[in-house]
Amino acid sequence: MTDAWYSHEFDAALERHGVGRGRQIVYTVLFLPPELARQLPLDQHPQLRIEGEIADVPMAGAFISAGDGRRYVMVSPDVQRQAGVGPGDWVTMRFRVADQDAVDVPPALEAALGRDAEAQAAWTGLTSGRRRALAHLVASARTDSTRDRRVAAIVVAITGRPVPPALAADVDRLAYLFGRRRAP
Repeated sequence: MTDAWYSHEFDAALERHGVGRGRQIVYTVLFLPPELARQLPLDQHPQLRIEGEIADVPMAGAFISAGDGRRYVMVSPDVQRQAGVGPGDWVTMRFRVADQDAVDVPPALEAALGRDAEAQAAWTGLTSGRRRALAHLVASARTDSTRDRRVAAIVVAITGRPVPPALAADVDRLAYLFGRRRAP
């Protein structure tokens, strides 16, 4: 049964699932039941973003292809800890399809874009996925100086401006997001 907030619900066991070459990277996931997968717009959105809760703990994520016809959502260690669950435990997941274009822009990046019309235009021209990746890079900074350096590097990278030597390594790390090879 679902409520007005969440349009979908299912019960499943949390599982360990390996990804990448040789399946060496392992996550805790919930697999989407096939009958529910047929109801979702997965053809239009191969990585369908969702908002919901697992075992009554709020979470957000995306249903991702496992490469074998199944879809899963990763369950973070934080959500597992808050819910008191782990691999092998059965949980109830309730969710709704999220706005596929939504991006939570950290305040420091938003301020930098607001001060620079060229950067704002370049930002708007990026795909939602690239904007989310860049926003995450800023949000995950542990110190103010790292955050500020990453914001400056993003502005340089998206505008194509000359790269100051102090930002060269940071801009180089962003190259993969723009389909460019990293400098040798």
